[in-house]
Amino acid sequence: MKIRSSAKALIIKEGRLLAIQCQREGKEYYTLPGGGQEPLESLEQTVIRECLEETGLSVRVKSLAAVQEEIITDPQSIQNSPDYCHEHMWYFRCELAEKQPQTPTHHDLGQVGIQWIPLEQVGKLPILPEWLREQSETIFTSETTSFLGTVIYEKPVIPGI
Repeated sequence: MKIRSSAKALIIKEGRLLAIQCQREGKEYYTLPGGGQEPLESLEQTVIRECLEETGLSVRVKSLAAVQEEIITDPQSIQNSPDYCHEHMWYFRCELAEKQPQTPTHHDLGQVGIQWIPLEQVGKLPILPEWLREQSETIFTSETTSFLGTVIYEKPVIPGI
């Protein structure tokens, strides 16, 4: 098992958060655009590439919003998806670039679309990471970087992992 580094985008436009809409095993949930860092790729390059692949939107990175470590200790998850059981998550505040949207080229597993979610609804939806439901206002309005600590999950958070 290795430690995965993942870069995610917090994109807010006109009071709405851009989210990836997913369905797996009959459950609907939302995640942030972004994904795993490739070898020799900076975190900034990762979040820009992942946003373009998953949403078709070009973004510019403004600042680092938060960092969190996630560990899943479920033996079945470790066996089935070892590369996703220990991650360092880097959350970046991003803004849309002025380029025209493109067709997404690579959907996340379970991705069925993208949604602009009103900020006041973020706390009421099944959105991952879970801290968004509780700390969204602080992260969205602050200019500082937050360390959100290490979260240990005894069972998978996303269905099927």
